Amino acid sequence: MKILCVLLSDNIDYFRINAKTPFRRQVLNSAYCNFAKIGQKFGFKVIFAKFNNLKNNKINKYWLFDKKWVLSSEKIKPDLFFDKFELGKKQIILKKNLSKKNSLINNYNLEIFCKDKFAQSKEFSNFITKTYFVKNKKQFLESIKKIKSEKLILKPRFGLGGVGIKIFDRSNLPNLARGEYVMQEFLDSSKGIPKTKIKNIHDLRCVVLNGKIMYSFVRVSGGGLMANINQGGKMVTIPIPKEVKKLVKLIDKHMKKFGFRLYSTDFFFAKGKFYLIELNSKPGFDVCGDFGYAWAENSFFKKFFKELKNIK
Repeated sequence: MKILCVLLSDNIDYFRINAKTPFRRQVLNSAYCNFAKIGQKFGFKVIFAKFNNLKNNKINKYWLFDKKWVLSSEKIKPDLFFDKFELGKKQIILKKNLSKKNSLINNYNLEIFCKDKFAQSKEFSNFITKTYFVKNKKQFLESIKKIKSEKLILKPRFGLGGVGIKIFDRSNLPNLARGEYVMQEFLDSSKGIPKTKIKNIHDLRCVVLNGKIMYSFVRVSGGGLMANINQGGKMVTIPIPKEVKKLVKLIDKHMKKFGFRLYSTDFFFAKGKFYLIELNSKPGFDVCGDFGYAWAENSFFKKFFKELKNIK
């Protein structure tokens, strides 16, 4: 039986070692419990550890699910690693080393590409609104001149979860903090998606595994200008529009170079077509459980381990 180690953040608000269960949120305990049980059926022993518990290719403290959650200190050498931790200096070094050994699901290059909104805008310029790189006030003001819309959107070049995104009018410019950003035209998606129940600001997420859509859902705004669940949005499901399926196929042609690939694509509908917002290399395992769609996630887990068995 192969050993798959899920490496997690050193964050006690998310994943704990010294507790009765590994995850603070029950929905995560449930999701990862199902993940481990399904993995076992496909010949994988799944363990969960903090990334800094990996030393000399061995894990010295970890959780596993064996009828119940068990914390073990028996050293074990995993065959594969599935990283669910954030990127920092230490983590980048670790990801690079594991990628060189071909033992990391979602290699380093895929991770970096999915973090870089500017790189995505160049690679997928046909699917993303015009995007400009901003690092200083001069570039900030030049970008504003190139964009015709009254509202504009400024995003951290490297970021996730909607953190640091600013939507503003050209008559009320925000202060530009130090860092790298992308500037884009703000397109109004408030009319929703035609021929569906979505009638508000939204984004449609597809979770993609090796080119195939595993499941999808739509996040609808809770009243603001962004459709982010962490900021009050809600989640609903609709049949995946044909145009989105075509876009995912085109996007994955670019992504094949990364080999085994698990990522999500976010879209919105405006001006009569779908636009790509961004890619994410770490689709969450808690969203489906939170909103009553655990069945979709379990189906994905089965396909995930089936694909994983083909890695040599």
